[in-house]
Amino acid sequence: MALVLHQHPTVCLTSEVVTFLDLVSKLKRVTVTPGASLAKLNTADRTAFFLNVYHIMVLHGSFLDLLPTVKPKLNWANFYNTITYDIAGLLFTPADIEHAIVRASLTPLKSPFPAYVVPKFTQDDPRYAFRVTSADYRLDFALNCLTKSCVQVIMIYRGFDLELQLNYITRVVLSSLMSTDTKRHVIYLPRICEWFNDDVPGHDHAMSMVKTLAGHLEGTIKHMVDTLLSHPTKLSIKYLKYDYSYHSTIYLSEWKRIPSGRAAS
Repeated sequence: MALVLHQHPTVCLTSEVVTFLDLVSKLKRVTVTPGASLAKLNTADRTAFFLNVYHIMVLHGSFLDLLPTVKPKLNWANFYNTITYDIAGLLFTPADIEHAIVRASLTPLKSPFPAYVVPKFTQDDPRYAFRVTSADYRLDFALNCLTKSCVQVIMIYRGFDLELQLNYITRVVLSSLMSTDTKRHVIYLPRICEWFNDDVPGHDHAMSMVKTLAGHLEGTIKHMVDTLLSHPTKLSIKYLKYDYSYHSTIYLSEWKRIPSGRAAS
């Protein structure tokens, strides 16, 4: 399914979008009390739930032209720290979900923008109970804020397939965004690999980190990266500039398991 983004709100309010907004409003009726539905979710289901909610919020912002398109680095906080969803009476911003829920057990991001707050929930905050407790660097690649430094695919996550889905989206992101210059012996990594460097196994040594990431690659880019890694003394690692402009189209992947054990998107 393809979504066309960044149209004027009066243009994009199709019946499908109206249905989407109606369904979003039901999030406030999700229960979070002990013994109730959200509180009972296992880690995989809870991770999938909040990844999906994060992407719903960002898509919602795109539909209503709320994303920071003008001087985005200066205005990033206006959306990510300000816009909230009411989920069972608890308020969550996109930044809350990204950093205090999904990435809660990973290395805190050093704020790259003026006024942008990287939130962290204290133990007496009722939202603290929903944080993801596993430190999984693949979650960094699972979060998509619709910019051109993200891929044009958003996964619809499901707890029972989460492990395979995280492998899949990590492979898609790295295979799409990594690049090489074989003549100059350079491997270019997405900028998020620098921002979230400490999350990746082997991060204390650049070559070890790249080898970890290269394990997710496929196709021509894997061959080129492996070739460069075989000559480490000549190799340099650089990070691509982050592109804050937004995709005009995003594709949703339902990623369905098929009997052979492979997956179809």
